Amino acid sequence: MSTTSVKAWMEKSVIFLNGKITSATAMLIENAIEKISSSGKEPLFFIINCEDGGDFYAVLKIKSLLENYKGEVTTVIFGMAFSGGFLLSQIGSKRFATEKSRLRFHQATFTFAKDLVLNAQALQEFAHRLIRIDGIQLEILAARARPVKAVFELFEKEATINAQEAQKVGLLDGIIKEPVDVEELISFLNTDAK
Repeated sequence: MSTTSVKAWMEKSVIFLNGKITSATAMLIENAIEKISSSGKEPLFFIINCEDGGDFYAVLKIKSLLENYKGEVTTVIFGMAFSGGFLLSQIGSKRFATEKSRLRFHQATFTFAKDLVLNAQALQEFAHRLIRIDGIQLEILAARARPVKAVFELFEKEATINAQEAQKVGLLDGIIKEPVDVEELISFLNTDAK
């Protein structure tokens, strides 16, 4: 199980998300965005390294926070963006990844407790919830991607793709050459990405 960390560099308007996304992650990101907003800084750089997706409702909360940020949001995948992290990467007005980054599509799942007993109606309700979540994921992923059919096929396969493949289908706007550390990345974003 991975640990989640959210770091914010207020003076550089950077939020770095590392790890599984939980409701606590959404709260930490909300606090970081409020602090950055109150300082009058913009644009916001949202850097993602998520090997695990996490809580879908927390992902939607973070998505809403990023969409409602008063300035421009640039998202950067720095290593891995699986599932929810991948979805959040799509919110940026500019979307980047480091060249060795990996992005993974993931359909919604539900893990049942060991002694959980459900009837057919309860199972059907779970299935409907998972289908709705997958529909929302596809809407986010297909919003700017082309061809949309290719994105749907990758999603159905739960494919893991590299940055070049993601750029080819419109899921990224650019690729950042490696090796790069976080300071170099911030410098790049403040100059070359504008």
